[in-house]
Amino acid sequence: MVSHKVLGQENPEPNGAGEPNGKRESPRSLLPLCLGALGVVYGDIGTSVLYTLSVTFFRPGVELERSLGNVLGALSCIFWSLMLVVTVKYTWLVMRADNNGQGGIFALLALLRGHYRKEGAANSGHLAGWITIAVIIGAALLYGDGVITPVITTLSAIEGLEVIMPACKPLIIPIALGILVGLFAIQSRGTEKIGRLFGPIMVVWFLAIAAMAVPAIVRHPMVLAAVNPLHALRFLIAHGVNSLYILGAVVLCVTGGEALYADMGHFGKRPIRLAWMAFVLPSLLCNYFGQGARLLDAEPIAGNHLFYAIVPYWGLIPMVGLATLATIIASQALISGAYSLTQQSIGLGLLPRLKIIHTNRLIEGQIYMPFVNWMLCLGCAVLTMMFQHSTSLATAYGIAVTGTMAITTLTFYAVATTCWGWNRTLTGIACFALGGIDLMFFAANTLKFIEGGWVPIAIAAALTLIMLTWQWGREQLKRAYNGMERWDVRRFITERQRLLRMPRHEVYLTLAPVREMDDKLPVNLQISIDRYGAVAEMVTFVTVIHIERPFRRKRDRVKTIPLGEGVRSIITYWGYMELPQLAKIIDAEIGGRGGIRVGEEYLFYDREPLPLQILARLFATLARFSSPAHAYFGLGAQYRRLIKELVPVHIGRHPTVLSVSN
Repeated sequence: MVSHKVLGQENPEPNGAGEPNGKRESPRSLLPLCLGALGVVYGDIGTSVLYTLSVTFFRPGVELERSLGNVLGALSCIFWSLMLVVTVKYTWLVMRADNNGQGGIFALLALLRGHYRKEGAANSGHLAGWITIAVIIGAALLYGDGVITPVITTLSAIEGLEVIMPACKPLIIPIALGILVGLFAIQSRGTEKIGRLFGPIMVVWFLAIAAMAVPAIVRHPMVLAAVNPLHALRFLIAHGVNSLYILGAVVLCVTGGEALYADMGHFGKRPIRLAWMAFVLPSLLCNYFGQGARLLDAEPIAGNHLFYAIVPYWGLIPMVGLATLATIIASQALISGAYSLTQQSIGLGLLPRLKIIHTNRLIEGQIYMPFVNWMLCLGCAVLTMMFQHSTSLATAYGIAVTGTMAITTLTFYAVATTCWGWNRTLTGIACFALGGIDLMFFAANTLKFIEGGWVPIAIAAALTLIMLTWQWGREQLKRAYNGMERWDVRRFITERQRLLRMPRHEVYLTLAPVREMDDKLPVNLQISIDRYGAVAEMVTFVTVIHIERPFRRKRDRVKTIPLGEGVRSIITYWGYMELPQLAKIIDAEIGGRGGIRVGEEYLFYDREPLPLQILARLFATLARFSSPAHAYFGLGAQYRRLIKELVPVHIGRHPTVLSVSN
C-alpha cells in the first residue's frame, strides 16, 4: 500500500511570502534567523575559499602564471560568478518560487504539478512528464556532488597541517577519515544542540577570512580592479581552450548556491538574502581578493595552499582548527539536506519508503535516516581513499551540481511563465542568459569526466534509474489494482448481510480515498472477502493523502466520512515534508478495539521481454528495501493485532492482481 497523491487540489494555505510556517519575521526574530542561516545555509559556499583559487592556479598540468593579468582575470571570473549566479539567479529570482515557504528543486516540481492539475491544462501531461524526469535527474545530480562536499572541505581544512609541519602529511587521510566517520556516527542524536553553535562559529569564520585578507589587499590594492568584467573576458579569450579548465575550477566558488534555495524553508527568504548581501558575500570577496593579492607576491606558496598563505604564521594553528570546524558545519548542512531531499522524494513518490527517525519532538524537520546516513558515510570514506587530496578531488567536483543548476533554471522558467504568467520573452531572455552561464560551467566541467567527474555522474545515474524504476513500478501497481474487479461501497453494505459477521472493528489502510457509495472497496478488503467470506461488524477505511505542499495545517489533517451501516472512511492529509503518523489518529477515532488490516504485494514478473524483466526485478528489489506502509505511517510493533494480507501482483506489459482465492 502506498500513499495517494493529490496535486493542486487543496486550498492554498496562507504563507508569508515564502517564510517558514507561513510567518513573516518580526524585526526581533530576524537577527536569530540570519544567524541560523549563516550556520546552515552558507557552510558549503563559505568554505569554498579553501580550495577554489588554489585549484584555479595550481591545477596539476595546467598551472597558471602568477601575473597581474591572470590574477585580475581569475578574480573577475569569481566576482561575476558570485554576483550573477548566486546573487541575481538564486537570491533575487529563483527564491521567489516557494511552495508554501519551502524551496529546492522538488518545490519547483510540486508547483508545476499543482498548476497543471488545478488548471487541467490541455496537453500538459507530456510536458509535466519531461519536467519530472529533468527534476529527478537534477536531484540525483545533487546527491552525486553532495557525497563529495564533506570530503573536499574536510581534506582542504586538514591539509593546513602540512603547511605547519610537513611531517604531518601521512596523518592527513586518517584524521580526515576519523572526522568524517565521527560526524556520521553522531547523526542519530540530532543536531539541535550542536546547531546552536553553528551560527556563532560561522560568524567567527567569515570575520576571520575577511580580516586575514586585508593586509594582502593593502599591499596590492590593484586587485580591486577585478570588478571590471572586461578583465574576465580578456582572461578567458587569452587562454583559449584552456579557459574551459579554468572555468571548471572557478565554478567551485558557487557550488553552494543551490543550498540557498534548498534551505529556504528553514529560515525564510529575508534572513537568507540579508545574511548573503550584508555579511557572507563581502567576506568571501575580501578573502578571494586577498588570495589574489598574495599571488602577486614573489614569495613561494607552501604546498600550493593559497588559503593558508595569507594567514600569519602565529595564526596557522587556530585557523586550521577554525577551518576544520567550518568544514564540519558545511558537511553537517549537506547531511541534513540529504535527509530532507530524501524525505521529499519519498513524499512525492520518487523513492521507496525508508526508515525515518525524528530526533526532535517539537521540530518536524530534524530527522535521521539510518540508511541514507551510512550510505553517505561509505561514499565519503571511499572517495577519501580514492583521491587523498583536495586538489585531486576538485577534478571530480562541479560537473553534477552545474547540471542541477541548469535544470533549476529551465524549471524556473516553466514555473514563472506557466504558474505566474510572466512575459515569456523577457523571462526567456533572463533565463537564457543565466542558463547560458550554467551550461558554460557544465561544459567546462565535462572535461573533468575522465579525471574523476565520472564519480558523481555514476552516482546520479544510479539514483535516476532507481527513481524512474520506482515510478514505473508504482504505476504498474496502480494499473493492476484498477483492473481488479471490486465491489463498490453500496454493494458491500448490501452483500455484507449475507457474509459471516465478526464481532470486531477492523481498519483497512487503503491507497485511494473512499468518499462516496460508488467508490470501490480497498483492495485488501476485497481480498479478505474473497478469501474468507467474512467481514467485521465495524469497518473503517483510512487513507493517507500527500498533498504537494510541504505541510498541512493540523486542524485540516483529518476528515471523517460516515458511509452507513457501521462503515466509515477517514482521510488524512500530509505535506510532502511530513512523516505520516496514524497511531494517534486511529486511537482517537476507534480506540484500541480494532485490528488493522494491511495488504503487502508479492510481485511476479515472469514471461516478459528482457527489458521489462530487468525493470521488474529492480522494482521488486527496491520494494523489499522499502519500509512497510503501516510502519512508515507510524503503525509499528505496538499494533500487535496487525493483520497482513498477501497480494500477488503480476507486473509487466499487462499488470494484474492474480487470483486471491484459497
